[in-house]
Amino acid sequence: MGTYREAALWGDEHTELGEMAVAPLAPNAALALSRGKFPKGYPHLDPNEDAVLAATDGAGWLLAAADGHNGFDAARAAVTAARRTAPAILAEAATDPAAALQAALAVIGRAVTEAVASVPEDRAGSATALTLALLGPGCLTAVTLGDTAALLVRDGRARRIGISTRFLGPGADLTGTVIDQADLQTGDLVVVASDGLLDFLGRSPTRVLARLAAQHPDDPLDLARAAIETAFAGGAGDNIAVALFYAAPSMG
Repeated sequence: MGTYREAALWGDEHTELGEMAVAPLAPNAALALSRGKFPKGYPHLDPNEDAVLAATDGAGWLLAAADGHNGFDAARAAVTAARRTAPAILAEAATDPAAALQAALAVIGRAVTEAVASVPEDRAGSATALTLALLGPGCLTAVTLGDTAALLVRDGRARRIGISTRFLGPGADLTGTVIDQADLQTGDLVVVASDGLLDFLGRSPTRVLARLAAQHPDDPLDLARAAIETAFAGGAGDNIAVALFYAAPSMG
Protein backbone atom coordinates (compact mmCIF):
# COMPACT_ATOMS: atom_id res chain seq x y z
CA MET A 1 0.00 0.00 0.00
CA GLY A 2 1.32 3.43 -0.94
CA THR A 3 0.42 7.07 -0.50
CA TYR A 4 -3.25 8.00 -0.85
CA ARG A 5 -3.97 10.13 -3.92
CA GLU A 6 -7.15 11.40 -5.56
CA ALA A 7 -8.49 13.59 -8.34
CA ALA A 8 -11.97 15.01 -8.87
CA LEU A 9 -13.81 17.20 -11.39
CA TRP A 10 -16.98 19.12 -10.55
CA GLY A 11 -19.66 20.18 -13.02
CA ASP A 12 -20.36 23.58 -11.48
CA GLU A 13 -16.71 24.51 -12.14
CA HIS A 14 -16.89 23.64 -15.86
CA THR A 15 -19.89 25.23 -17.55
CA GLU A 16 -18.72 26.33 -21.02
CA LEU A 17 -20.13 24.47 -23.98
CA GLY A 18 -17.52 22.58 -25.99
CA GLU A 19 -14.84 22.74 -23.30
CA MET A 20 -13.27 19.74 -21.59
CA ALA A 21 -11.60 19.42 -18.19
CA VAL A 22 -9.17 16.56 -17.62
CA ALA A 23 -7.22 15.24 -14.64
CA PRO A 24 -4.67 12.40 -14.63
CA LEU A 25 -4.08 10.10 -11.68
CA ALA A 26 -0.94 8.46 -12.96
CA PRO A 27 -0.10 5.90 -14.01
CA ASN A 28 -3.38 4.01 -14.29
CA ALA A 29 -6.29 6.44 -14.19
CA ALA A 30 -7.64 9.62 -15.69
CA LEU A 31 -10.78 11.76 -15.51
CA ALA A 32 -12.53 13.96 -18.05
CA LEU A 33 -15.64 16.11 -17.76
CA SER A 34 -17.57 18.51 -19.97
CA ARG A 35 -20.83 20.42 -20.05
CA GLY A 36 -21.27 18.95 -23.52
CA LYS A 37 -20.91 20.26 -27.04
CA PHE A 38 -24.47 21.56 -27.38
CA PRO A 39 -27.17 22.79 -24.94
CA LYS A 40 -29.30 20.20 -23.18
CA GLY A 41 -32.57 19.41 -24.89
CA TYR A 42 -34.47 18.81 -21.65
CA PRO A 43 -35.40 20.93 -18.58
CA HIS A 44 -32.59 21.38 -16.05
CA LEU A 45 -31.51 23.72 -13.27
CA ASP A 46 -27.73 23.80 -13.65
CA PRO A 47 -25.63 23.82 -16.85
CA ASN A 48 -23.39 20.96 -15.73
CA GLU A 49 -24.71 18.50 -13.14
CA ASP A 50 -22.02 15.78 -13.47
CA ALA A 51 -19.09 15.00 -11.18
CA VAL A 52 -16.33 12.40 -11.32
CA LEU A 53 -13.73 11.04 -8.89
CA ALA A 54 -10.76 8.67 -8.84
CA ALA A 55 -8.79 7.68 -5.73
CA THR A 56 -6.06 5.18 -4.91
CA ASP A 57 -4.09 4.04 -1.90
CA GLY A 58 -1.47 2.43 -4.12
CA ALA A 59 -3.09 -1.00 -3.97
CA GLY A 60 -6.76 -0.46 -4.79
CA TRP A 61 -8.58 2.09 -6.92
CA LEU A 62 -11.99 3.74 -6.59
CA LEU A 63 -13.80 5.36 -9.52
CA ALA A 64 -17.06 7.30 -9.17
CA ALA A 65 -19.29 9.19 -11.60
CA ALA A 66 -22.49 11.07 -10.74
CA ASP A 67 -25.10 12.69 -12.94
CA GLY A 68 -27.40 15.07 -11.07
CA HIS A 69 -31.05 15.68 -11.89
CA ASN A 70 -33.06 18.74 -10.89
CA GLY A 71 -29.86 20.49 -9.89
CA PHE A 72 -26.27 19.64 -9.02
CA ASP A 73 -26.96 19.35 -5.28
CA ALA A 74 -27.41 15.59 -4.93
CA ALA A 75 -24.54 14.79 -7.29
CA ARG A 76 -22.13 17.04 -5.43
CA ALA A 77 -23.19 15.58 -2.08
CA ALA A 78 -22.80 12.01 -3.36
CA VAL A 79 -19.32 12.47 -4.81
CA THR A 80 -18.18 14.55 -1.83
CA ALA A 81 -19.23 11.70 0.48
CA ALA A 82 -17.55 9.12 -1.77
CA ARG A 83 -14.39 11.20 -1.64
CA ARG A 84 -14.55 11.41 2.15
CA THR A 85 -15.04 7.68 2.56
CA ALA A 86 -12.60 6.60 -0.18
CA PRO A 87 -9.72 5.67 2.20
CA ALA A 88 -12.01 3.34 4.16
CA ILE A 89 -13.44 1.82 0.98
CA LEU A 90 -9.99 1.23 -0.45
CA ALA A 91 -8.81 -0.43 2.75
CA GLU A 92 -11.35 -3.20 2.09
CA ALA A 93 -10.69 -3.55 -1.65
CA ALA A 94 -8.72 -6.76 -1.20
CA THR A 95 -10.82 -8.33 1.57
CA ASP A 96 -14.55 -7.55 1.28
CA PRO A 97 -15.15 -5.04 -1.52
CA ALA A 98 -18.90 -5.68 -1.76
CA ALA A 99 -19.38 -4.91 1.94
CA ALA A 100 -17.20 -1.81 1.55
CA LEU A 101 -19.39 -0.47 -1.26
CA GLN A 102 -22.58 -1.27 0.64
CA ALA A 103 -21.29 0.64 3.67
CA ALA A 104 -20.21 3.52 1.45
CA LEU A 105 -23.69 3.69 -0.11
CA ALA A 106 -25.21 4.14 3.34
CA VAL A 107 -22.90 7.08 4.05
CA ILE A 108 -23.53 8.58 0.61
CA GLY A 109 -27.29 8.19 0.96
CA ARG A 110 -27.31 10.05 4.26
CA ALA A 111 -25.16 12.82 2.76
CA VAL A 112 -27.58 13.29 -0.13
CA THR A 113 -30.57 13.40 2.21
CA GLU A 114 -28.90 16.00 4.44
CA ALA A 115 -27.73 18.14 1.52
CA VAL A 116 -31.09 18.25 -0.24
CA ALA A 117 -32.93 19.06 3.01
CA SER A 118 -31.32 22.51 3.02
CA VAL A 119 -31.76 23.53 -0.63
CA PRO A 120 -34.36 25.96 -2.01
CA GLU A 121 -37.80 24.55 -2.76
CA ASP A 122 -37.23 24.32 -6.51
CA ARG A 123 -34.30 21.96 -5.85
CA ALA A 124 -36.00 19.78 -3.25
CA GLY A 125 -36.40 17.02 -5.82
CA SER A 126 -32.69 16.87 -6.57
CA ALA A 127 -31.45 13.33 -7.19
CA THR A 128 -28.46 11.74 -8.87
CA ALA A 129 -27.34 8.77 -10.84
CA LEU A 130 -24.21 7.27 -9.33
CA THR A 131 -21.78 4.53 -10.23
CA LEU A 132 -18.99 3.35 -7.92
CA ALA A 133 -16.31 0.93 -9.10
CA LEU A 134 -13.84 -0.56 -6.63
CA LEU A 135 -10.78 -2.24 -8.13
CA GLY A 136 -8.77 -4.62 -6.02
CA PRO A 137 -6.39 -7.47 -6.83
CA GLY A 138 -8.02 -9.46 -9.60
CA CYS A 139 -11.51 -8.12 -8.88
CA LEU A 140 -13.81 -5.34 -10.07
CA THR A 141 -16.78 -4.58 -7.82
CA ALA A 142 -19.39 -2.09 -9.02
CA VAL A 143 -22.74 -0.62 -8.10
CA THR A 144 -24.95 1.61 -10.25
CA LEU A 145 -27.89 3.82 -9.31
CA GLY A 146 -29.68 5.46 -12.23
CA ASP A 147 -28.24 5.78 -15.72
CA THR A 148 -24.52 6.09 -15.11
CA ALA A 149 -22.58 2.91 -15.90
CA ALA A 150 -19.47 0.82 -15.30
CA LEU A 151 -17.96 -1.04 -18.25
CA LEU A 152 -15.14 -3.54 -18.59
CA VAL A 153 -13.19 -3.60 -21.86
CA ARG A 154 -11.16 -6.72 -22.59
CA ASP A 155 -9.73 -8.16 -25.81
CA GLY A 156 -11.54 -5.67 -28.00
CA ARG A 157 -14.95 -6.13 -26.37
CA ALA A 158 -16.79 -4.04 -23.80
CA ARG A 159 -19.56 -5.09 -21.43
CA ARG A 160 -21.50 -3.41 -18.66
CA ILE A 161 -20.88 -4.48 -15.08
CA GLY A 162 -23.78 -4.11 -12.68
CA ILE A 163 -27.52 -3.55 -12.97
CA SER A 164 -28.94 -0.07 -13.19
CA THR A 165 -31.48 0.68 -10.46
CA ARG A 166 -33.37 3.70 -9.17
CA PHE A 167 -31.76 7.12 -8.82
CA LEU A 168 -30.34 8.28 -5.50
CA GLY A 169 -32.48 10.92 -3.87
CA PRO A 170 -33.37 12.06 -0.35
CA GLY A 171 -34.42 9.20 1.90
CA ALA A 172 -33.66 6.52 -0.69
CA ASP A 173 -33.78 2.95 0.65
CA LEU A 174 -30.44 1.47 -0.39
CA THR A 175 -30.76 -1.85 1.40
CA GLY A 176 -30.53 -4.71 -1.02
CA THR A 177 -28.91 -2.64 -3.75
CA VAL A 178 -27.36 -4.98 -6.32
CA ILE A 179 -23.57 -5.03 -6.23
CA ASP A 180 -21.89 -6.87 -9.10
CA GLN A 181 -18.39 -8.31 -9.48
CA ALA A 182 -16.14 -9.40 -12.32
CA ASP A 183 -12.60 -10.68 -12.52
CA LEU A 184 -10.00 -8.05 -13.38
CA GLN A 185 -7.00 -8.91 -15.54
CA THR A 186 -3.88 -7.11 -16.66
CA GLY A 187 -4.74 -5.40 -19.93
CA ASP A 188 -8.33 -4.59 -18.91
CA LEU A 189 -9.87 -1.14 -19.16
CA VAL A 190 -12.53 -0.05 -16.65
CA VAL A 191 -14.78 2.84 -17.65
CA VAL A 192 -17.19 4.64 -15.31
CA ALA A 193 -19.28 7.23 -17.11
CA SER A 194 -22.47 9.25 -17.21
CA ASP A 195 -25.06 8.69 -19.90
CA GLY A 196 -23.87 11.88 -21.60
CA LEU A 197 -20.90 9.89 -22.84
CA LEU A 198 -22.61 6.63 -23.75
CA ASP A 199 -25.64 8.23 -25.41
CA PHE A 200 -23.48 10.04 -27.96
CA LEU A 201 -21.02 7.35 -29.00
CA GLY A 202 -23.31 6.06 -31.72
CA ARG A 203 -25.58 3.05 -32.00
CA SER A 204 -23.07 0.72 -30.32
CA PRO A 205 -21.29 2.65 -27.55
CA THR A 206 -19.59 -0.44 -26.13
CA ARG A 207 -18.08 -1.21 -29.54
CA VAL A 208 -16.89 2.39 -29.90
CA LEU A 209 -15.29 2.30 -26.44
CA ALA A 210 -13.48 -0.91 -27.33
CA ARG A 211 -12.20 0.66 -30.55
CA LEU A 212 -11.00 3.78 -28.73
CA ALA A 213 -9.22 1.63 -26.15
CA ALA A 214 -7.37 -0.18 -28.93
CA GLN A 215 -6.36 3.16 -30.44
CA HIS A 216 -5.05 4.53 -27.12
CA PRO A 217 -3.48 1.51 -25.39
CA ASP A 218 -0.89 3.24 -23.21
CA ASP A 219 -2.29 6.54 -21.93
CA PRO A 220 -5.57 6.77 -19.97
CA LEU A 221 -5.57 10.57 -20.24
CA ASP A 222 -5.43 10.44 -24.04
CA LEU A 223 -8.18 7.85 -23.98
CA ALA A 224 -10.40 10.01 -21.74
CA ARG A 225 -9.95 12.97 -24.08
CA ALA A 226 -10.68 10.82 -27.12
CA ALA A 227 -13.86 9.46 -25.56
CA ILE A 228 -15.29 12.92 -24.95
CA GLU A 229 -14.16 14.20 -28.36
CA THR A 230 -15.98 11.25 -29.95
CA ALA A 231 -19.13 12.12 -28.00
CA PHE A 232 -18.75 15.73 -29.18
CA ALA A 233 -18.61 14.50 -32.76
CA GLY A 234 -21.77 12.51 -32.07
CA GLY A 235 -23.66 15.68 -31.14
CA ALA A 236 -23.27 15.60 -27.34
CA GLY A 237 -26.18 17.58 -25.95
CA ASP A 238 -25.71 16.52 -22.35
CA ASN A 239 -23.13 16.70 -19.58
CA ILE A 240 -20.32 14.14 -19.84
CA ALA A 241 -18.25 12.59 -17.07
CA VAL A 242 -15.82 9.70 -17.44
CA ALA A 243 -13.27 8.00 -15.21
CA LEU A 244 -10.87 5.42 -16.66
CA PHE A 245 -8.65 2.81 -15.08
CA TYR A 246 -6.30 1.18 -17.53
CA ALA A 247 -4.44 -1.92 -16.38
CA ALA A 248 -2.17 -2.02 -19.41
CA PRO A 249 0.53 -4.70 -19.53
CA SER A 250 3.19 -1.98 -19.57
CA MET A 251 1.84 -0.64 -16.28
CA GLY A 252 2.29 -3.93 -14.43
